[in-house]
Formats: sequence, C-alpha cells, structure tokens
Amino acid sequence: MRRILAFVFLLSGITWGQGSSTSSDDVCRKDSPREVDKLKCTCGKFKIPGCAQELFTGEPIHIAVGSIAPQNGFGAGLAYVGHKNTDNWRDSWNADAIGSINGSWRAGIYAKFVPSRGRPIGIHKGTKNFKPNLGDLPEHPVISLYAQAISLNKLTYFGLGPATTPAGRAYYGMRETIVGGSIFKPLNERWKVSLYGELNGRFVALRPSLGQPSPTIGVLYTEATAPGLTTQPGTFQLGEGIRMTPVRFNDHLRLNYSAMYQQYLASSNFSFQRLTFDLGHQFAIYKTTRIFVPRESNGPDQCALDSSDKRGSPCPEAFSRNLEGSFGFRVYNVLSFTPGGDIVPFYFQPTLAALTLTVIHGSRAIRIIVSAHPIFCYFARTLSIPSANGPSASLSWGMKVKSH
Repeated sequence: MRRILAFVFLLSGITWGQGSSTSSDDVCRKDSPREVDKLKCTCGKFKIPGCAQELFTGEPIHIAVGSIAPQNGFGAGLAYVGHKNTDNWRDSWNADAIGSINGSWRAGIYAKFVPSRGRPIGIHKGTKNFKPNLGDLPEHPVISLYAQAISLNKLTYFGLGPATTPAGRAYYGMRETIVGGSIFKPLNERWKVSLYGELNGRFVALRPSLGQPSPTIGVLYTEATAPGLTTQPGTFQLGEGIRMTPVRFNDHLRLNYSAMYQQYLASSNFSFQRLTFDLGHQFAIYKTTRIFVPRESNGPDQCALDSSDKRGSPCPEAFSRNLEGSFGFRVYNVLSFTPGGDIVPFYFQPTLAALTLTVIHGSRAIRIIVSAHPIFCYFARTLSIPSANGPSASLSWGMKVKSH
C-alpha cells in the first residue's frame, strides 16, 4: 500500500511539473484525450475525485486493485488498455498484473473483437409515452481471446461430502493457468437474451501451504480422500450457455439469469460434466440506481458503456449525486456428472463458504463477510449420488443475499 501511495504522489508530481507550450488551463478547456493532460487537469489541480478516477480507470495505463481471492489479501498492480477501431470492428486488448502481501498474484492478457457496423440512418416514427430503459444500451456479438494465470498461497480444504467438520481443515497452495476463447451472440434485444460458448485449456499445479494454523493438505489427506492431490492433468474444457438480463418495471427490476453446460475432459479418470443455473435478482429502490453487471464487450480493465462507439467510449463518472439503493438475492444450482469410474477433482469442486453482505450508504461502502451459519454451510455443500453400474452425479446449491 505504501508503494501505491508513493506511485500516486510521484505520478501527480510529474504531471504537475511537466512543461508544455500550451498552458494547463487551455489544455483543460479543450478536454484533451491524452492521459497525461487529464492527470494535469485533475491531480495537478488537486481535484481529488477526478484524480482518483483517472488514476484507477484512465487509459492506456492505470492502477489496478482488487481482491484476489478470500484469505489471499487485496492485490494492487498496473493495467494497460488499448484499442483500435475500424469501420466494421472495435478491437481492444487488456493486460494486467496484481499481487498481494501474502505472495499471491494474478496476471493476464485479454483481447476483444466487437463487430460495430452501425444501423442505416433513416427516419422512424417515435414511440408514444416513451420511457428510457437502463438496459436499452446496444449489445453486439463479441469474440474473446485470453490467457490468465493465478497463484494462491492460502486455500482451505475440509474434505468431501456433507459430513465434514472444522477439525478436518487443511491448507494448500495452487496455481492455475487458463488459455482459451469465447463467443457471445445476442439473440433478442427486448429480453436481452444471448448465447455463449467457450473453449479453454486449464492447467493446475498444487503445492503445500506451510506456516498456517492447520496442517498442510498432504498431512491429513491422500489421493483417495482428496482426488487430484498427487496428480493434476491438463484439462480441456468446453462450455455452452444462455443468458437473459432484462430490465423491467420502469428500471426497478434487474434480472441476471444464466444456464451453463460445461464438459471437462482430462486423463487420470478426471473427466466430468457440469450444469449450472445462476439466477440473480436486483430490486432498485430508485430508478437512477446504476446497473453493475459487466458488459460483455469490455475487458477486465475497461468500463465503457457503448461497444459501438468508435471513439472509444470512456468510463462513466464514478461519483454521482443521484439517490441510489437496491437489494437483491442470487440463487444458484450446480449439478456435476461423472462417467462410470471417473471423479471430480477436489480443486474443481464448487464451494460457498460465507454469506456476503455489501451495504453502500452515501459515499461509504461497507462489506461484511459473515462466517457461514451451519444451515448455510449445509446448503452450500455437495451431495454425491453414486451409482454402482453407471455414471454418478453430485449436486451443489446455495443462496447469497446482498443489498446496497
């Protein structure tokens, strides 16, 4: 954190002292697209909100921050964003890397290709009693390519099945590399229905995690009780899904529904299939409440609203005077199938270890992560359905409640 603050002050000092043939006031009035000029007009003039937004969302380079994973700290680093626009395509690429104080890190490169051919210009009749809808921003097909690696030094494992106890806690470290691509295709504009397909190569490597409150995983578990502990073969993963994100009832109801069918193909009897249903509900108290669902056309370091804007749509203002507030809940169901004799490796098992409650009041954000109550812990676990002569299945389900 000290290094981040030092970097911010150093960057502010550089932009403040940099000379130019054009005065700073002239540059600010012309609204220059150059990041250095924007920093001079915000950080150089001690405009704290604008300076913070430029430092953390500016292009092409900005500070990247975020939670890497539970128990592995808050990470910080740098991100790079670039784009190239033509008459028919809007291409963008992102690269970022962050690290946390416990040695965990995440790094990746991402590319997006969005066909942005505009609709023919013509004269159309207006709509009677038209009311703007927050979900009416255009969606376009998106082709994505990516490569990401993440290394976590502190992960916990309690064993398989619903009978696990805190006494079975063990720690381990893991590095996973994902290389692949995906395709996103909108189908229905009114109900925001779209299809999704992905193709990934997943490569996992486990390691001991020493110096923790409980033993490392190799002390308490074996390959029989933690499938995949001694060997982690490369996995070829396919996925097909459908998503629906309509906004209804005068912008007060925002739905985020998705269904995903995935196939994991690997050696060592670690092949399985997974069916996931994810139902998100957000109820806005005020219709001016912003929608926080990421847009498919954006990379992880972008926040543009309109993917068809060839000028490079900037991020929306991070600070607003509008009244905002919402509450919601999310329900998901995961069903895994394994062919006869195969099993799901423990590092690919879905988990839900806590109930997260986020409260935003005014400009202050408070996030409370509550340790799972036994009843929530039960609903978050996996139910295995073995079969003596054929495929077996496992079912996981859970529920998260959130308000802001």
